[in-house]
Amino acid sequence: MIRNNVQIYLAGQMDNVSSSDMNDWRRYTKKFWQGDDRIMILDPCRRPHTTNLSEREIMLLDLRDIDCADIILVDNRDLGKPTFGTPCEVFYASYMLNKPVIAWNDGKKTSRKSVFQRALFTNEFHSLEKALDHITEYYVN
Repeated sequence: MIRNNVQIYLAGQMDNVSSSDMNDWRRYTKKFWQGDDRIMILDPCRRPHTTNLSEREIMLLDLRDIDCADIILVDNRDLGKPTFGTPCEVFYASYMLNKPVIAWNDGKKTSRKSVFQRALFTNEFHSLEKALDHITEYYVN
């Protein structure tokens, strides 16, 4: 069980979604653990993806964050747009690195998500708050 200096990577759709869908849950998560020195958030949105970074560099930097992370928190909501990166991150973290992958969704339209992808989750919750409470209780405290 992880207790101190927990690094949490925030995986979720970034392409073809609104800024609100991409960022609001990440902001909420950072605020939830704000001031808790035991937790460091690795947010891929902290890097401007509209810079001179190549697509490969972006991917490699995100995978490096996953390598460093202790836990992956996944936004598994169905936002109505195809996604490729998040399932790849989930596979890499769960199957290749055997790291805990905690997912959350809003309880709507989750049937469109792949059973294969969902089988890679360590646990999944029907709200972000429940996922954050679970991580705090079982991986931090």
